[in-house]
Amino acid sequence: MSQTPPAKAAPARLATRYWTLAILALVAFLAMVDRQAFSVLLVPMQRDLGVSDGKMGFLSGSAFALAQAIFTLPLAWLADRTSRRDLLVVAVIVWSLATAVGGLAGGFATLLLARLVVGAAEAAQTPATVSLVADLFERNQRGAAFMACSVGAALGVSFGAYVGGALSERQGWQGALQTVGLPGLLVAAILRMTVTEPPRPARVERSELGDLRAAASQLKQSLAIPTLPPFLAGYVALQAASMGWYIWFPAFLMRVHGLSAAQMGAVFGTVVLCGMLAAMWGGPVSDLLAKRGARWRLYFIVAIIGLSIPFLCLSFLAPSLILAQICAMGFTLFLGAHHPVAMATYASLSPPASRAFVSGLVFVSGALLGAAAAPLLFGVVNDLLAPSLGARGLRYTLLLAPALLAVAAVFYAIASRTADGDTLAAERPTVVSA
Repeated sequence: MSQTPPAKAAPARLATRYWTLAILALVAFLAMVDRQAFSVLLVPMQRDLGVSDGKMGFLSGSAFALAQAIFTLPLAWLADRTSRRDLLVVAVIVWSLATAVGGLAGGFATLLLARLVVGAAEAAQTPATVSLVADLFERNQRGAAFMACSVGAALGVSFGAYVGGALSERQGWQGALQTVGLPGLLVAAILRMTVTEPPRPARVERSELGDLRAAASQLKQSLAIPTLPPFLAGYVALQAASMGWYIWFPAFLMRVHGLSAAQMGAVFGTVVLCGMLAAMWGGPVSDLLAKRGARWRLYFIVAIIGLSIPFLCLSFLAPSLILAQICAMGFTLFLGAHHPVAMATYASLSPPASRAFVSGLVFVSGALLGAAAAPLLFGVVNDLLAPSLGARGLRYTLLLAPALLAVAAVFYAIASRTADGDTLAAERPTVVSA
């Protein structure tokens, strides 16, 4: 391992930085529209395909997350060595076409294959975005910068819920998938023509491209960052809670409260929109707190998890739709602030030469151990409860989510102990030698 002093790249012009950030937020929006529209279509798809909750949980969340888990680290490693912009362009084209092709599927197997391709392509989005934003903005500006990406993602979830529900009733789930998939081709063209790849403050030599020993060494170095293992554990638990909720709360609204697909899309879209508002205040507030030390971002995450849990529990147990919706909005108003703060935290923990890789490691851990497992777990538990509780069983299945959030808070608190030192150390980047 050799030490490489950080090379100061010329800062990008203000307009260039914020235009790039806006396009990255648009890409995040697009990814979540595709993802959330699919979740909203779960009930009509299940009705047409005639499969169990367990299989639908696997199709809608677990298969997608498994594909992301397999491809994230290779694509993140590539993002540290090649044009992140061009990698995103290819990824957007592939996932957009695969989403549209999913609308042509005539059976479970074909639809599963399409979702696997979508998941694999979307694996490039987070690592490339984190690396780009971290190179464009200083450490104490990153919470606000990642806020823009989180707002884009939250708007995508909200819009995906609205449009998925509306299109389902007008065009069926097949037509809905085709409609939400194809606009990504236009976004890919805008990204390619208007965004310039920024210079890197430190880089890995081109001779290392394709060297598996260098990749293994990079993985070992990343896991040696003391803050990262407990952070990963907290992130995994939070992702499991969030993904289980995202996939099954729409079905809860339809089964327990009797909403149609369009009604559910409107209610769920409003709930998720509150997550966007949370991201808008969470990122900038965490930047202010981070001036006192990186650990304060983690204190912030622990606090919002604690505040969100009671609202989440009440949203499942409330006797009326109105009360359930109000409590769900309270939940997302707090927990929605987590995303930009977590991204700013792990972006600052990692040396510039391996930011995409560390981001990929965080993402793949959340995808494989959290997001992939949770929808299937929730679906299987609900299948077990259904014979005795019927549709009401989903109300109690969803209580798995607050339990997982409590676990996440514990590990984030542990991670806070070493965050200050690791963040300072990351400013002295190391480069893996082949």
